Amino acid sequence: MLFFYGGVVLQVICGIHAVKNGRYNWLWIILFFSFVGCLIYFFVEILPDLTSSTTHMTTEMAKTINPSGEIKRLRAEFDLCESIENRQELAAVHIRSGQYTEGIRLLEAGMTAALQDDPYFLSQLAHAYYLDKNYSRTCELFQRIKDYYGRFEKQEWHLLYAMALNKVGDIESARLEYDSLIKYYAGEEARCRYALLLKTLGEDGKAEELFKKIIQKCKISPGFYRKEHAKWLKLSLNELAYNKK
Repeated sequence: MLFFYGGVVLQVICGIHAVKNGRYNWLWIILFFSFVGCLIYFFVEILPDLTSSTTHMTTEMAKTINPSGEIKRLRAEFDLCESIENRQELAAVHIRSGQYTEGIRLLEAGMTAALQDDPYFLSQLAHAYYLDKNYSRTCELFQRIKDYYGRFEKQEWHLLYAMALNKVGDIESARLEYDSLIKYYAGEEARCRYALLLKTLGEDGKAEELFKKIIQKCKISPGFYRKEHAKWLKLSLNELAYNKK
């Protein structure tokens, strides 16, 4: 009896994992082959994920604990071969370590004719300038991407562009970008930042509507979604509570 209930629990756990990760083709194996099916699923799907996650976590911890060691390693690779990839990796670790000036210097020095319109290179440089609080340069670089390609390939670039426009005081342009961004942005950050901007403009009604959408979306979404967007959910709840005072 204990074995039976244990098998059922194992099926439920594996079934939830399969659905959550979009591996629907495994469901019938888990359901009809019970313990054996769950065992196969564990070794084929779950264990590799755990191993990959552990390796990634260990690598990231090493980078966080000893960023200077990572910089030295990447600097040695860059000195050996000044490729674009090595330059961007070295710049990235400088930026992650808060050494924005050095990261920017490396990227600006590598701005060849071939990279002047490369969206990934420009966005990395724009992000570094944003962290360094040079918002006008951030806007300039993102505008170059937008002018050349007509759109932003990644939603994070579009969001950072809108944020930079807000920082330089170009409120109308920021508003237009946010209005376009929230139509496709996957997540709640863009919607929440737009609501805060509208509130500063005195458009409390529109801002409140967006805050309510954030709360409603999080309410009907799975727990992992609420956890991922907890910051924006809490901010929205606080803003609505403040408005009711």
